[in-house]
Formats: sequence, C-alpha cells, structure tokens
Amino acid sequence: MTIAKQINWKTIMAGTALSAMLVLSACSGGGEESPEEEPTTEPGTTEDASTEVDESDEAATGDTETPDSDTAEADESSDELSWGEGETELELGETGEIHSTLGTFDATISDVSYVDTLDGENVGEGGVYVLAEISITNTSDDALDSGEVSRAEIKNVDSDVSLQNVTYFEEVNNFEGEIAPGETVEGEIVSIQDTSSEFKIILGNRATSNLLVWTVDGPEAN
Repeated sequence: MTIAKQINWKTIMAGTALSAMLVLSACSGGGEESPEEEPTTEPGTTEDASTEVDESDEAATGDTETPDSDTAEADESSDELSWGEGETELELGETGEIHSTLGTFDATISDVSYVDTLDGENVGEGGVYVLAEISITNTSDDALDSGEVSRAEIKNVDSDVSLQNVTYFEEVNNFEGEIAPGETVEGEIVSIQDTSSEFKIILGNRATSNLLVWTVDGPEAN
C-alpha cells in the first residue's frame, strides 16, 4: 500500500507541473499580436475597375466641355467680312462696306470723269486724270481719319498698271479731317493714268482691310 500511494503522488505532481507549463505558455503567447497583413489589390479587382471608370469619366467630361464665348462669337461672325480678307465687285452707285484695323465704314463711288487739265496743268499726250466722286459713312464707334480711309488704288486694265491716288491738286475736293461716328463725308480722289478702255478703282488694303472694287469704262471704251 505504501508503494501505491507513492506512485500516485508522483503522478499527481507530474500532471500539476505539466499543467503549469501549459498555462505559462498560453499567457506568453497571448501577449503578442500577429501583425495584420496589408490588404493588397491585384489588377483586375473591383477597386481597380472603379478607378479606371473614374478616369475615363474625367476624360469624357473634358471632351464635352462647352466652348468659350470667344470661340462661339468667332463662329457666329465667320460669314462676315473681316479685315485683310474678302473682295467685293461693285458698279457705279453701289455701296460696299470696309472692315479694317482703322474701323468700319461704308463707301460709294457715284461718278467717274476723265479730264486733261487740273490746276492748270495739262496731263500730257496719251494721259488722263481719273477723277472719282466718293462718299464715306463712318459706321464704327470712333472717329476716322478721312485721308486714311479714302486712300485708293486706280488700275489701268489695258496696261495692268496700278497707281495710288494723289492729294496735291487744289482743284480737287480732297478728303481732310476726321469723320465722326455716323457721319457721311463726300469728296474726290484722282490719279494720273495712261488712257485705257477700262479702270478699276480699289478702296482698301489687303494688309489692313477687305477690298471694294468698282470697274468703270475708260475714255477708250468706244
């Protein structure tokens, strides 16, 4: 009996020691937390697809932006004459409109005559003074220099020679001073030319405005 009791006591002590070790091990492991793995998103997942959709939406929005007002105004006025562009053929008595860097104005050539003498000076054999009567109406918001806007080119169609008008003849009603907004001024332009069957009187300058062209019969037309 004494041996049996001793054996049982040793068994109990061994079990108690094992239990204590298990408890200590559990306590030690419970104080440390396992690091959480950062979520990873592989291409093709739902999150990536959402990002791609957002970027495409932004691109689509950029493509459909409303044009600014300057572009819209340019489109609306694309059919109108603009400075440096356009040429209008006219006949005597017809009115054309000039759009230039100086401003806008209407011009009408009502009559053209051919004379041999101005200020007592004879033009010489084979020549002629081409004298045109012009009216100019200022359609812009600012005053216009009448001398600038009345500058013209007279072309001899037969010889294909073009000359500017001159302003030094006192007998001619030259344009002088300013033309106020809405005001109409009448005057004359003159050029010294060889005789021809036809002349073209050109108002405007390709570098600064559109052109108005009146074609008239010359003294050699008959």
